[in-house]
Amino acid sequence: MLQALRDKFIHFILNKPKLALSVSLIIFSISLIGLTKITSDFTPRIWFEDEHPVLKSLDEFEKRFGTDQIIALGIYRDDLLFTKENLEHIKEMTQRMWEIKSVYRVDSLSNFNHIQSSEDDIEISPLFESMDLKAINKKLDLNPDLYNNLISKDQAVIFIRAQIKPLFGKAPVYEEIMEDLNKLTDEYEEKGFKFLKVGSIPITHAFKEISLSDNLKIIPFMFGFIFLLLIYFYRSILGIFAPMLVSFITILTVFGILGFSGVIFNSILAAIPGIILAICLADTIHILTSYYQKRHEGEAVKSAISYSIEKNFLATVLTTLTTTVSFLTIAFTDLIPLSDLGVLAGVGSVLAWLNTYLILPPLILLCPPAWSLQRKPVDTSAPNPLLKLSSFILNNKTMIIIVFSALSLTSLYLSTQNEVNSDPVKYFRDSTTIKKAYYKSKEHFRGLRGIDIEIDSGLADGVKDPVFLNKVEAFFKRLEKKSDVVQISSVLTILKKMNKYLLSGTDKDLVLPNSQEKVAEALMLYSFGLPQGLGLDNLVSIDNRFLKFKLRWTLETTKEAVATHEEIYKIADEMGLKIRTGGYFPIYAKVNGLVVDSFLKSMSMAIVLVSLIILIVFRNFKLALLAMLPNVIPLTMGAAFMSIFDIYIDIGTSIVSAICLGIAVDDTIHFVTHFELNRKKYQDTKIALERTFLSTGKALVLTTILLVVGFGSFIMADFLPNHYFGILCAIVLSFALITDLLFLPALLLLRKK
Repeated sequence: MLQALRDKFIHFILNKPKLALSVSLIIFSISLIGLTKITSDFTPRIWFEDEHPVLKSLDEFEKRFGTDQIIALGIYRDDLLFTKENLEHIKEMTQRMWEIKSVYRVDSLSNFNHIQSSEDDIEISPLFESMDLKAINKKLDLNPDLYNNLISKDQAVIFIRAQIKPLFGKAPVYEEIMEDLNKLTDEYEEKGFKFLKVGSIPITHAFKEISLSDNLKIIPFMFGFIFLLLIYFYRSILGIFAPMLVSFITILTVFGILGFSGVIFNSILAAIPGIILAICLADTIHILTSYYQKRHEGEAVKSAISYSIEKNFLATVLTTLTTTVSFLTIAFTDLIPLSDLGVLAGVGSVLAWLNTYLILPPLILLCPPAWSLQRKPVDTSAPNPLLKLSSFILNNKTMIIIVFSALSLTSLYLSTQNEVNSDPVKYFRDSTTIKKAYYKSKEHFRGLRGIDIEIDSGLADGVKDPVFLNKVEAFFKRLEKKSDVVQISSVLTILKKMNKYLLSGTDKDLVLPNSQEKVAEALMLYSFGLPQGLGLDNLVSIDNRFLKFKLRWTLETTKEAVATHEEIYKIADEMGLKIRTGGYFPIYAKVNGLVVDSFLKSMSMAIVLVSLIILIVFRNFKLALLAMLPNVIPLTMGAAFMSIFDIYIDIGTSIVSAICLGIAVDDTIHFVTHFELNRKKYQDTKIALERTFLSTGKALVLTTILLVVGFGSFIMADFLPNHYFGILCAIVLSFALITDLLFLPALLLLRKK
């Protein structure tokens, strides 16, 4: 039945090339409509479904305290910053920050609420009430928690922090926010001010901008370089343009499907063009190489393409099936972008195969003969390096197996030394604006990162209970003893100051109020003196049940942060406090924990299913096992490379294995399929190996060179996950070719006749 279907399909392509080409172009045309429906999101929310517990928890937190998404605008000058004139400008900037789209709270030195007593009254006034520098410095000394928070200790940098309103399931419009911010900073740069744009909003916006700019820079370069290589290898118009046309149409079709499906584009899906390009090149080059081989031997166009289709049909069907299965195994994960990547890459694999047959043979048949290469006599006198390689393997198969086994064991050991970790700031090159801003800020401030945590008192108005507050204070003191904790900001600082000025006005009363009534009085009096938009709603919930505090630490990697985060929960549990982390940190922590699980699950499923497919097709267990070894070994070598050069296992690097397995297994299947067919045909292992190298070896070398160049183009990326993705793919695929041309034939030769 399969044979009959194959024959009908081939007959359709060869005898109705215009109709075959039309089918592909109709699918492509319809998919173009989907391109207009593509939406993007680069926030951490993309990792999970809206109903996932971690996102529900985030929404509940934001309803009580707002989002942790902020713009942190650092201000400095080449000359002295802390002057009366400059502070006036900073006061103006603070007011202007309120006008930025989606901003609902701005905290700055200029609007910080300073608490003091005047005779028998408590006064709450802005820090910049007057522009007397001595008075301002005196107020700063009375509020030491402002240093290393809103102002550096050397008074060289002042921060304004703008909080974005929560959108509950929607992403902020980063372009509009950053456009408003840039308009503001451009105006004041003319007055000599310089700015450091950090915080979650500029960083997330940078993820999107740099990811997109990388694609705009790399993909044209990738296509251009591959174009030049095709000119060198094929030297015919068809051989140059056909693979590029199939790749271009398939990539746009996949993105059209992305738009129709409602899948949200993100930094992970930015890898799709490179993946589809690799698959298309692999399919088209095998067809073209066999076609040109027959044309050089003197075959007519139609008989040459007919031979090429029949020769490669089984192998390409198998490679498409195994590649699709490999990618679809990635879909079985809780991480939505990875799941979407697996599905789209799987769909792209099928489309690549379909477009290869519906576009390439019809083009060959419909184009002028000169475009599809004139007949050229074969030079049989020239030594063929692939035949030399075949002879070398025949004579040294045992040594090859020993060497590869040793390399594999060494790589396997080194790969176990890898560390699952990430650092979002280190996703950018040192030359990028966002990274420069971060490290400039780090020179003046300790603890630029941290987490928001809420504490549940258990009852409405429970925050006013002195017993609860004293327990919280004891909890804070334990946390402050940790070397990586820089500062804890909470309503407790305000309550202590209010208590001090309600009583003696001296530091002996800088303690928490000792009754619920005094706590309520302190909160009420403080709230009376606050301007609109600067209330306590970011520290205490409306029903006074939940208290929020901001903990800033020196930690930078996810692994360190997760470890400290777990320790904080342990301390809270010991003290009988119920806490919950807000903001995006729980998402990062959850993703970090799922990276390895997702990787191991998808890889295990892919290896098992691909082996099963090979077993079903060849009905030979030993052959199925041997065929998978050359695909697993290069992955361990890539992991060993990561270990040697201290590259973390994160989302970006973990998907390399799944992608490379899906692509590398193609070469193995092409080699094994043609070796088995030749072995049955000639009944001689030596001849079978030589014929396989002559017919398939060249195509494997050519496709690998193109793929290594293609993925290697990502080395230019400013977004370092893309950079490492390209390097690792190039390394793994190079190892895969070496393994397929040396280790795989040696294994096959050890089998019994």
